[in-house]
Amino acid sequence: MAKSRKKTAQQSKSNSAEILQGKSPSTLSETLNENRTALIFFGVVFLAIIILYKPIVFDGLDSSGSDVISNIGNTKAAKDFEKQLGERSLWNPNMFSGMPYYHRHNAASWSIDTIINKIDPLLDWRIWYLWLGAIGMFLLMRYLGLSAISGMMAAFAFILLPHSHALIVVGHFSKLRALVWMPYIMITFLMLLRRRDLLSMLLFAAAFALQLRTQHYQIVFYTMLLMAFIGFWPYLKLLIDKKTGDFLKFNGLFIGAIALVVLIVAQPLFVTGDYTPYSTRGGNAVNIFEDISQQDKKGVGFDYATNWSYTLAEFWNLVIPKFHGGTSDEGIRVPQLNNQQIPAYWGDLPFTQSYEYMGVLVALLALLGIIFCWKDTLVRSISLLTLMALLLSLGKHFAPLYKLFFYYLPYFDKFRVPMMILTLVSFNAIVLAGYGLNYLLTTDWDAAKTKNFYLILGGFALLMASPLLFGGSLSLSSANEFAQYAQRFGEQQAQQLIDIFREARLEVLRESTMRTLFIVLLGGACMWMMVRNSGKNAVWGLALVLLVTVDLGWISINYLDGKFVDLKREEQQRYGMNAIDRLILQDKSMFRVVPPLRVLASDSRWQYYHQSIGGYSPAKPQV
Repeated sequence: MAKSRKKTAQQSKSNSAEILQGKSPSTLSETLNENRTALIFFGVVFLAIIILYKPIVFDGLDSSGSDVISNIGNTKAAKDFEKQLGERSLWNPNMFSGMPYYHRHNAASWSIDTIINKIDPLLDWRIWYLWLGAIGMFLLMRYLGLSAISGMMAAFAFILLPHSHALIVVGHFSKLRALVWMPYIMITFLMLLRRRDLLSMLLFAAAFALQLRTQHYQIVFYTMLLMAFIGFWPYLKLLIDKKTGDFLKFNGLFIGAIALVVLIVAQPLFVTGDYTPYSTRGGNAVNIFEDISQQDKKGVGFDYATNWSYTLAEFWNLVIPKFHGGTSDEGIRVPQLNNQQIPAYWGDLPFTQSYEYMGVLVALLALLGIIFCWKDTLVRSISLLTLMALLLSLGKHFAPLYKLFFYYLPYFDKFRVPMMILTLVSFNAIVLAGYGLNYLLTTDWDAAKTKNFYLILGGFALLMASPLLFGGSLSLSSANEFAQYAQRFGEQQAQQLIDIFREARLEVLRESTMRTLFIVLLGGACMWMMVRNSGKNAVWGLALVLLVTVDLGWISINYLDGKFVDLKREEQQRYGMNAIDRLILQDKSMFRVVPPLRVLASDSRWQYYHQSIGGYSPAKPQV
């Protein structure tokens, strides 16, 4: 056994030497593992992103999301001030009773994100960030000792997640930037754990600081959870093995890294902390009535914070993209209603603007990675974290766990949208899928392993097919939908409408399920060829990469279709001055506009020209 390992190591060194010396690799796998091939791959990814975002890159269009459009009205007064005086605006006078603006400014100190902002006029910053995300995932797979093919799969899966493109469309840009830095933080944190040297400390500090500078602290928290889970056992093992020197060295370097991070991000971090106590995220900074029941309340309320809690049934959307019909913006044309559109989404969320689909092949590969690579400490850690994250995403539907975090974990009560942690689930699934694909590519399959593989593949395929059997027994109707139509048309006609809706939605569910099964069938065939040890594992591995890319890319491309607009034209249409605006502007006295109550907390139309008492901000001042 020892001789065999020695021989394998010598062969590996020999192959590496040949590549370094410029000799032609003898296999496709060796060719793919070359640095030159990685550079070519990065170029291909870059071109793919540019093509995907042609409307932004070449057509001069931009995201059409409500946050993007409303931000124009919300920030106009502050931006006009900056244009007139050439100074940073610290206050926005046109929202609510006026609100601080200083906490929204980017970090003043230079870093990689500053460079990206500077080259934005050459090519939109979103292209650069998506590209950095792909490179980061590829490098993470390679650092973990996985194959280049696993890295390619992870890179494409990470940047083609439909949720990431929804962030671009709706305008949640800080969240996208924060997610992009996750693979870099994982790499550098593992480096710090393993190497415990000055270089790894500096690299970790740089990566973590870049994420903190995005000011999306909920994603930062999820990243800290990731570090806690993957670092727990290596950290504990230093104590168990009585490596006191290494233990103290790591602690010193980690504390030094955190201190450096705080210095780098002091400008956005401390000013945000300064404002938070006076916002709805920070508790009762202003108590008008001392005897109110919630005078000791901190953060946002539990009910408000858990509005967007996932449900067990919604987990199907992770592997069947239109299990619940799609997004709230989508409709289904129904012949029985003269081809009128009905709402496609029938899930339990108030509304949804994105797909949470992670890719059915990513899920299958992740399952293989968990089962076959369970002995790997990192795989176990990420798997347990993923399970906990899935439970946390349930929010109020798994209240005991969520309340434990909400009431007892510092700062967790500042966060909304429990289902946001599904971004961490998708990231973890891609990492685990890398392990699964690498195992398929490199293992020697004996009878026992082959049998287990067939059982997993068959069981997974049957699970994916099950909605075809039980789909008709689902409600296929959102909460209160019947009551809404009954109030308008009467119960009999409302029931007829709901029956039509159910039939149309069931057809969408079945089509999406069949699509998923087709992808599983093709992916399973590629995996089967690798299990057979046909001698062309690299070819079949690349075929799997292509399938993952097509699967996720198809959903993302369809989602992005028609989602870009001419922002200048939109601004003119949405905020063009009318007779009411001109009349109000004639009044030079001190006053505030009261918008119609139905849009008081959401419409940015009135803030564009006037000081208003309305507006929307996720961290608005308390009253």
